[in-house]
Amino acid sequence: DTYRWGTFLSGGTDSSSISGILALQDSNRKIASFSIGFEESGYDELAYSRIAARRYGLDAHIRKVNAKDTLDLLPRLIQVYDEPFGNSSAVPTYYCAKLARDHGIQVLLAGDGGDEIFGGNERYRKDKILEWYYRAPILLKRPLEMTIGLLRPIDSRMLNRLKNFIYRASLPNPDRFYTDDSFASDYFTQLLTPDFRDQVNQKESLDLMRTVFGQAQANAELHKLMYLDLKMTIADNDLIKVNKASKLAGISVLYPYLNPELVDYTGCLPANWKVHDLEKRYLFKKALADILPKEILNKKKHGFGLPIGVWFREEQSFREFINDILFSQRAIERGYFQQDFIRQLVQRHERGTWDHSSEIWLLLMLELWHRSYIDVK
Repeated sequence: DTYRWGTFLSGGTDSSSISGILALQDSNRKIASFSIGFEESGYDELAYSRIAARRYGLDAHIRKVNAKDTLDLLPRLIQVYDEPFGNSSAVPTYYCAKLARDHGIQVLLAGDGGDEIFGGNERYRKDKILEWYYRAPILLKRPLEMTIGLLRPIDSRMLNRLKNFIYRASLPNPDRFYTDDSFASDYFTQLLTPDFRDQVNQKESLDLMRTVFGQAQANAELHKLMYLDLKMTIADNDLIKVNKASKLAGISVLYPYLNPELVDYTGCLPANWKVHDLEKRYLFKKALADILPKEILNKKKHGFGLPIGVWFREEQSFREFINDILFSQRAIERGYFQQDFIRQLVQRHERGTWDHSSEIWLLLMLELWHRSYIDVK
């Protein structure tokens, strides 16, 4: 081969299955795998990547990423994206690709797209639960909603989760599905300054979601959500993240699960072969039962994000950096956001009443992007 091949290996079903299939196809050569972990519990999944590496006899390489690594990378990462890109998993993606390049790898295979064609996204299972509540008789829902209304002033994590569930479950799709990523729209009045609000449309991003959702040529609602994910999450987010972070590290990436013929084929399969009752990847797991280790087949879905919520509370240098950027005079003078609301956001996160790490990261990336692309002009 002109290139030496390797795989991203998170320890999840997609990356593990790709690594395993490659290893089984070429028993004469070890497949190199590359994994990223963290010291923080609840984020590190290296135990599963090690299981896969042992099962398939992989040439496994591992690196852990910490807060300092992240702060060191940010200036270069901001330059790679020509837009304010807020997916924090670009950081571990870069370090994983760099680890591969340092070992002579030029091409990595990634598992992106597997969730969206086989039904593995946790949001698909959650949406089924929300749909049951959405269709429940109003007489059953009204007492709970009245009780929650009376408790609204109380700001506790458990109660906030229940409030969030009822709010989301009261919406039809795609509005309901979109609530995972609708922070700016939901807090439009509190977040944005009056002058900035006058220049933007609160529902513009939701209207785009509705348009794409309506274009799906499918009867099953799950298939419409999967189509929406392929068009928006994969095409406009995940592939941009992986391609640009990997390019920065000097690596090219291929996506076996996004092969057009495979995507078309899985799109024709019944929806309940993907999410059966509340079991995700129903057909996929049956097909891969003899290839994937049981520990990986049965593991809980885990993302590839950074433990930035933990770092913000526990790493002083990380917390100071974010506060210095978000509450700087330069950020205030842009006139986008109401600073009192952002301070409340940060305080709620520090108290643990809600996890606002993704929103804080988005605000950080936006300000850093401005400093790199706007202020220098």
